[in-house]
Amino acid sequence: MRLSPLRRSLALLVAAALGLALPAYRLFQGPRRSPAANSPGEADAVLSPLRAALPPGARLGVAVLEDPATSASDAARLYLTEYALAPAIATPVMLRDCFERGREACGLGKVGFLTLAAPEPHATQIAALLGLVPVARSGEVVLLGRRAP
Repeated sequence: MRLSPLRRSLALLVAAALGLALPAYRLFQGPRRSPAANSPGEADAVLSPLRAALPPGARLGVAVLEDPATSASDAARLYLTEYALAPAIATPVMLRDCFERGREACGLGKVGFLTLAAPEPHATQIAALLGLVPVARSGEVVLLGRRAP
């Protein structure tokens, strides 16, 4: 069965449009983020149960994968966590640096608590590697603190 030149051109046009539309859709869709990083309302709903476990003026680390100065999703996670857990003072803690260069290099030594968006058993395993213990949990976000002496 031979296609007429008009049908062949139309088929190529449709294939080209689909070939361009799908990657563009994925590009503009952006990376998936944790529920705490979607909007201020969602951040407040997910994280506010953790606020009771924090003392006033707590220094809080927010686990990020990349530098918030270069990663929009990690910057959103940092700012929305600080908003939802105010008056805690939030600072980014790059997990990769914690494992590669140690607690002080990643900023973990300067904070009393760390928020981590990870399901079980990963959260508990990461906490143990960092020398922290789970203090509170809300959804897939866990608040980690220092071990009691």
